[in-house]
Amino acid sequence: MSSFGNRLKTLRENHNLSQKEFANILNIANSTLSQYESDKRVPSDEVKLQIAKYFNVTTDYLLGNETKNKEQNSQDKDEKDIAKSMKKIKEQLKDEQGLMFDGEPLDDTTIELLLEELERQERLVKKINKKYTPKKYLK
Repeated sequence: MSSFGNRLKTLRENHNLSQKEFANILNIANSTLSQYESDKRVPSDEVKLQIAKYFNVTTDYLLGNETKNKEQNSQDKDEKDIAKSMKKIKEQLKDEQGLMFDGEPLDDTTIELLLEELERQERLVKKINKKYTPKKYLK
């Protein structure tokens, strides 16, 4: 199980922040952040909340009581769904003989651009669909 310090350091590095940059964001000394990351010092609840809010995770996640937040799990599922869908589309495009537009065959670059746009649109649709909740599920 990861410690608070390990999780904090991993989150900070995943967001490409130096200790100094993140310490400035939290309004604490760089040495204090270093002590948090090495588990030599425990932050106050207020600082824990500030860190959790900044990285969009729960304090339970920071403390090692849960693996990921619900939103992250949902995003991971969406990414897997999109990757699966894009793989299927790519396979279908490869199977087609002479993919054309307006009588002209599409070159590899154009096909890649088409796939990138399809992926962007799929991400947008996923985002829009998350905002819609049917009335029967509203309480």
